[in-house]
Amino acid sequence: MGEVYRALDPRLGRQVAVKVLPGALASDPDRLRRFEREARAASALSHPNILTVHEFGHHGEGPYLVTELLEGESLREVLHRGTLPLALVFDHAFQIARGLAAAHERGIVHRDLKPENLFVTSDGRVKILDFGLARLLEAESGAAFAEADTALTQAGMVMGTASYMAPEQVRGEPADPCSDSFAFGCVLYEMLAGKQPFARTAAADTMAAILREDPPRLAELRADVPAALASVVERCLAKRPKERFASGREVLFALEIAGISAGAPPAASMAVTPSTGKARRLPGWLAGGLAGAALAAVAVVTLLPRNLERAPGEPLVASILLPRGEGSLVFTNDAASVALSPDGSRIAYLGLGSARPPSVWIRELRSAATRELPGTGNAVGVFWSPDGRFVAFVADDKLRKVSVDGGPPQVICDVAYSTWWGAAWSPNGVIVFPQDGSLYGVSAGGGSPQLVLERKAPEELDLRFPSFLPDGDRFLYFVRRAQGQNRIYVSSLGGAPPKLIHEGQSRAIFAPPGHLLFARDGVLLAQRFDERSLQLLGEPRPLANRILHFRSNGGANFSASDRGMLAYTEGTDVLTELVWRDRQGNVLERVTEPGRYIGAFLAPDGRSAAVEIEDEETNQHEVFTVSLAGGSPSRLTRRSYDGHHPAWSPDGRQIAFSSTRTGKWLPYRQRADGLGDDTLLFDSPEIVEAFPRQWTPDGSAVLAAVKEADGRNRLWLVPVAGGRATPLTDGLQGSISPDGRWLATVSKESGRYQVYVLPFPALDTRWQVSAAGGSWPRWRWDGRELFFASEDHLLMSVPVRTEGGFEVGAPRPLFSLQSKTLNPAYPHEYDVDRNGERFLVCQVAENSARRAIEVITSWETLLEEH
Repeated sequence: MGEVYRALDPRLGRQVAVKVLPGALASDPDRLRRFEREARAASALSHPNILTVHEFGHHGEGPYLVTELLEGESLREVLHRGTLPLALVFDHAFQIARGLAAAHERGIVHRDLKPENLFVTSDGRVKILDFGLARLLEAESGAAFAEADTALTQAGMVMGTASYMAPEQVRGEPADPCSDSFAFGCVLYEMLAGKQPFARTAAADTMAAILREDPPRLAELRADVPAALASVVERCLAKRPKERFASGREVLFALEIAGISAGAPPAASMAVTPSTGKARRLPGWLAGGLAGAALAAVAVVTLLPRNLERAPGEPLVASILLPRGEGSLVFTNDAASVALSPDGSRIAYLGLGSARPPSVWIRELRSAATRELPGTGNAVGVFWSPDGRFVAFVADDKLRKVSVDGGPPQVICDVAYSTWWGAAWSPNGVIVFPQDGSLYGVSAGGGSPQLVLERKAPEELDLRFPSFLPDGDRFLYFVRRAQGQNRIYVSSLGGAPPKLIHEGQSRAIFAPPGHLLFARDGVLLAQRFDERSLQLLGEPRPLANRILHFRSNGGANFSASDRGMLAYTEGTDVLTELVWRDRQGNVLERVTEPGRYIGAFLAPDGRSAAVEIEDEETNQHEVFTVSLAGGSPSRLTRRSYDGHHPAWSPDGRQIAFSSTRTGKWLPYRQRADGLGDDTLLFDSPEIVEAFPRQWTPDGSAVLAAVKEADGRNRLWLVPVAGGRATPLTDGLQGSISPDGRWLATVSKESGRYQVYVLPFPALDTRWQVSAAGGSWPRWRWDGRELFFASEDHLLMSVPVRTEGGFEVGAPRPLFSLQSKTLNPAYPHEYDVDRNGERFLVCQVAENSARRAIEVITSWETLLEEH
């Protein structure tokens, strides 16, 4: 790029560096433009961690640049001597992040961050050099520079240094601050591990690794790397830009959190500059969330006012990255698995329990301690008492509460559970919860539920997600309506007439000091709300993007304390993949790349599968078919319709599925090649929703799981050619044996989900197949073996005999399914091939990010105008 000379500035009597473009290159228009770009980009910045530019000009035909003179060596020279001590890594990382934050706030992206462009001075300062590849995002330097920028960044040009390029740069796409975050992660990884994360012998192999591979985990290379710092690196190196830190400012916040949690020395733990007014008005730094703090790092959320020099009320974003395995966050399709305590000191969440079923876990924000509450297995939903002493939840068809300080759970009342749609505990000691489509209330001390609010209008499918206002009498609630025209209302324990608040896609909660929080298209919004007049004021403002939000049922996973703290989970963390496994659980073949797959349903010929795919933006599910020989999934359902629970016809020519296009889930059938229109199988005033489970072996009917108007869950038989659908037996799931003589069902007669087998169609007796809980039954092609998933997500095998009656052997485990959800109302996460030796499994992808709980303090200040 140029030659650098030591020089004397005679006017100020100071030593400077003069960079000139060599004469042989000055005639090269491209080099000349790059040199001018470097000068203009660097001169636009004034920061202690960025090389200071004093002057820019031309002498004859050659341009020159005058900068401060630095004494020291490049970071590359430092790294040649080996890995750095942890304290020095923190120190250097903080300084680099501060420089990047300053550049990004001026709209400048470096695009070539690497150790060669980082200079460590003799007094320990780190300077970012060489903005020759920098891209000015905002036209602050005039049209001439903008034209030069355009000429140098034509579509498809690969800019940067191979080992530090982000995937989008490798593909020739435009770089943005997320690209610098990736390069920063590469540099940080190298400082910790002593080697580059993706470097290969050939540049082409390096770029391929950046696109497709993950580097070795830092914990495997260096034992003293704190988990919080390792997670910062992991977030930086995410393949997709929106999963990385969105700017140097976000990186800086995450490093501060990691530094405090790891006990970084004071020299490395300098104060974070609070977010700017511009960031508040348009909080783009929230766009990707702020993951990176792990395990103990969450303690920083409440310790920050004592550790950082931050102005009172300044917002801070942090992530609680939960552990893998036991204690990890359990995915639920009602999005009610995280709840902040009223004082903001604790988070209750549904986690993978010690006995594998979901249980209630408490995360202390002051000490970072995580603990399971004993006796809370099979928990669904979680919410707090107003005084923060108890957590309430549903398990085994009973509403329960448990003290967070110890003691066994106490039963409050019986509930009919299929999926839990939220509850609220008033300061007056009344708990309101949904039941049979209406809202009921019960004393928190126990008793019989009493009807509080009944759904009345025909278009009202059910009432759900109650949330009390501060007076403890009035409450918000969500009404799921036909045609998806869902609404938020206010009513009261005293029987006040319902008042419409607004059309809504999600549940809403009241959050002091006078706002409603709700979700729209996966964005968490806040809108001013006058609790006396019950009027919304002004316009809703965004707080966070990509939160876990289910438009079809109104679920959205967020919670707020009484003291300005907000917690939520993102909806894009857990990716899944389809794989073939043998009976020992060994992976034989990966069928798909990681995606948002749900369920695994093999076609009769074994050459393709039907799956649900969740849309990343809307969380809407649609049905696709996937060739097991490779290739992209092929859409079956229309984009504007939801599609759930696919089931193949015996001849493989049709697929039944459920759609909510009319406002309630109803079964349809469609040609498997996607041609033609789909056909509604049945509807009835007696049913609330219906999901296909399987076709009968002769193809004449579909077995469907139906929720009836009275709340009862039964299996129905639905004729394909028309005719009356008939209820069969209680159950959420069902699988008919290949010879059509036996029906495997799942029901909760014993208080927990168990697998039973009944003679079909007589249904006059039953045999219990599972010993300690089970769901998702599947028959082997010859009917001599039955498979099901245990409560702890092991795939179980049971030998059966059907000659002269029915005999069942002892269940034995095959392998762990490693699936995304434990909800037995969800689709089968596996299927078995014809010979019973291979299993198609929809499992959490090996490199999928662990689900995190995002936390924002003083969230209301993000809404202020400046």
